Amino acid sequence: MCGITGRIKRVCSPGVQTGAPRAINDRGEPRLRRLVKSDRRAAVDALTAQMNQQCTRKLSRTIVRRTLLRIGLRNRRLISAPMLTSVHRKKRRAFALQHKHWTLE
Repeated sequence: MCGITGRIKRVCSPGVQTGAPRAINDRGEPRLRRLVKSDRRAAVDALTAQMNQQCTRKLSRTIVRRTLLRIGLRNRRLISAPMLTSVHRKKRRAFALQHKHWTLE
């Protein structure tokens, strides 16, 4: 029993992170986020070039792409929807006024 709990403690305890340090550190992530938010349509190559101008360490596009995924910035395709016309607005308003006393029952 004692050997098992010792192994679990060693595996689950927060210790020193192994492996190489991250190329884009905690200060670089907000910088990358600001670059993306300033130009949302920028490609990874353009973001990599801008980051390489600001950083002392040369970054690859793979590092930039992985960092974007890690901080939650993923690409999304815009769904095109037809614009509402004045006829649509009038019909919506008429429906809303006609059914404004609806209940859940």
